[in-house]
Amino acid sequence: MTNQGQYLEIPNLPDEEPPAYDTLEDASGEFANYEQFVIDEPAQRQRMSPRELFTKAGDFAKSFNKRFFRPINNALDPVYELYRFISTKTESYISKVGNPLIIKRLLYVLFIATIIYVISMSGLYPDAAGSLYGDFYDVHKLHSFIDSHVEVSRIEENLEYLSSMPHMAGTAGDLALARYIEDIVSDSGLQLDGNSKFTAYVNYPEKVHVKLYEGDKLIHDCDLIEKSTDQDHNENNVELQQMAFNPGSKRGSAKGRVVYANYGTLEDYKVLAEKGVNVKDSVVVVKYGGLLMESKKLYYAHEQGASGVLFFSDPKPGSAYNMLSIQKEPVALPDFYTGNMVSPGGGVLDRVPDYFDLDIMWNSNNCTPRIPSVPISWESVKNIMTPLKGHGERLEAWDLDFGNEKVEIWTGSDEFIVDMSNEVAERMNKEVWNVAGRITGSEQNNLAIVIGAARDSPGFGAVDSTGTAVLLELISLFSNMMRAVKWKPLRSIYFVSFSGTDYNMAGSTYFAQSKGDFFNRQGYSYIDLSDAVSGSKLEIAADPILHSLIQDTLSLVEDPATNKSLAEVWDKNFLSMKDNTKNYQPFISHFGMPSAEFRFRGKSYPKNSCLDTFDNFRKQNIDSEMQYHKALTRLVAKIILQLTDKPIIPYDILNMVSAINRNMKDLRSYVEFKDKNSKLDFTRFDTSLVKLKSIAREQQSFIKTWTEIVNADSGSEPNLLAVNRWDWNAKIVLLEKILQSSNGIYDRPWHKNVLFGNEFRIPETKETSFIYDSFPGVRDAIDAGDWKEAQNQLDLISELMDQCLELFQLN
Repeated sequence: MTNQGQYLEIPNLPDEEPPAYDTLEDASGEFANYEQFVIDEPAQRQRMSPRELFTKAGDFAKSFNKRFFRPINNALDPVYELYRFISTKTESYISKVGNPLIIKRLLYVLFIATIIYVISMSGLYPDAAGSLYGDFYDVHKLHSFIDSHVEVSRIEENLEYLSSMPHMAGTAGDLALARYIEDIVSDSGLQLDGNSKFTAYVNYPEKVHVKLYEGDKLIHDCDLIEKSTDQDHNENNVELQQMAFNPGSKRGSAKGRVVYANYGTLEDYKVLAEKGVNVKDSVVVVKYGGLLMESKKLYYAHEQGASGVLFFSDPKPGSAYNMLSIQKEPVALPDFYTGNMVSPGGGVLDRVPDYFDLDIMWNSNNCTPRIPSVPISWESVKNIMTPLKGHGERLEAWDLDFGNEKVEIWTGSDEFIVDMSNEVAERMNKEVWNVAGRITGSEQNNLAIVIGAARDSPGFGAVDSTGTAVLLELISLFSNMMRAVKWKPLRSIYFVSFSGTDYNMAGSTYFAQSKGDFFNRQGYSYIDLSDAVSGSKLEIAADPILHSLIQDTLSLVEDPATNKSLAEVWDKNFLSMKDNTKNYQPFISHFGMPSAEFRFRGKSYPKNSCLDTFDNFRKQNIDSEMQYHKALTRLVAKIILQLTDKPIIPYDILNMVSAINRNMKDLRSYVEFKDKNSKLDFTRFDTSLVKLKSIAREQQSFIKTWTEIVNADSGSEPNLLAVNRWDWNAKIVLLEKILQSSNGIYDRPWHKNVLFGNEFRIPETKETSFIYDSFPGVRDAIDAGDWKEAQNQLDLISELMDQCLELFQLN
């Protein structure tokens, strides 16, 4: 080593073996000519005689004995005498009881056992639970750690960086954020998941135009470059995020009569038909929002015969958009399949061969749009609709109010033509990146939950990134807790940042499918954190089996504005998991994992536009002090503890059964609404549902018995009871997985969940509202008029419920 601390490089040695000694020439030969050097020996020092050496050693020993051993002996002699006295007395007493040797050994064992017990209960032993309650961690101490270690400055710093650059899936910005998140996961000590890079179809805007003609005369050419108030517009330097574009939209052009179609629902098209408007071959102008997702609006427009769609932001009161902003929503259709748009479902794991024809693949699956779409600004909508005034019939109920701009809606006439083009750059096998970190459980590490957040965005995505900011804080929080209190969950946790969400949930579907065998049996919950904070109103969407544990946890976190518990300020309304564009969809529909989504909403924000920046996030005071981010982090962290560190997985089976019963009553009403003379037979279902309730009673009995035994033993769990608990957890995880159809639901083979999921054609009746996100297979068959298959779907649910009873040996 050099004196600078650097290691010298060792030169490469020759490949040949060194020569044998007997092959060297005799010294009388070549080597005899070498000059012989005379080595001068240094002068020898005079040596000490043995007698003198022994004398000095003896003097040193006497001195050491006098100064060290004698004082110790003087101090210990009284102690030794006391020990001898106690030992003699003890011996005499023990001899009166029995054999002294045996009794002393028993006392020794008792003494050592007491020491071990005290150490294990005190938490001093490094591998112990660190709690004061038997074999499990003290949850109150863990909650206190969570409450005191969430850092708002770290959340704000992460959010600012995450929204500092545009990060559409597969772009340089997306890769930069993936590496940033990967560094945080790696530094935290979590186990990085190596299977993070994958390929998927993505597209990007290239050349788009929307032009309005009156006859052959061009009367308006839409500006499709988004201008924002905090950015100068430079036509020579247009950024990707400024271009009007729907991620996943179809490449192509369309030309036809312009027709305003309100929200693009089937009811809206009925209104147009009643006014004598033929939508066939037209270009329809449609608002975002309302009952339907954008993908379904495109599907219905194509079904009605339209050749193209122009989307624009809903100008409802309080909207954060302005006249020049352009909202860029994804339009892939996930109702049939999620994942890679040209190779969805089970095909997401395979790279599409480059020689495959993209157009054939696009048209051969159901998740790709069939007609092109382009989003436009309010200014463009005004300039397209205003010339139609006085032509056709007035649709006053559909009039638009852009604040200072009012626009009347008329049905128009055939002379007003829109010419639109959506030329996109397509990448059939674009590299995209998930980032996943894992905390391995200390007990049943083969069981796991997933905490996920979408990362990609058409723009800067400040509000979109709030979920990722909370995800990163959770990673830091749990990492610190593992180091500080020697904690590990009983079961495993995945923290995942997904890309490709805007392209049919490509990232989340790939992640789930790449671990398909695992999630099919051992993944037992998913929590979604996308666009987590945009206001102060708590919204929770969750599977009924998770409701109780969520309600219990809400009382442990305070609302930042009122200092009351979230349980007190929450509206007590669990929402359904209806949003088909969220990453929870593949986990629910294909893998039967009970899921939940938590977020604070309230203020309108300019989602998926260039206005969704960190500066605007602060200017609008959405959460300038990061207190709602902190509250959400604490809430989700404590729910994670409930799911992974409670000895018995806290599913509420009774509430699940109640939800099934409630949804079935709604299904009966829907059947009567569709056909009062229907012969659909619910007898078998009713019988199976009553039996299913017995699992809930079995669960309550098991928890009661387990708790009594553990409490009676001061928190210690007997080994045999632990084995029974592990077996119970393994069974209860399979409950909703059994309630999956191996062949999928009606006309949708990828979607296997027979209990929960959106009906494909959502009822649009104004008189009655139905729970359209339950029993999707039965409802789809009813909508298709296939009553025989509706009965088959209903009987299938009954059969699967009976299989649940067989699992618990209750049939």
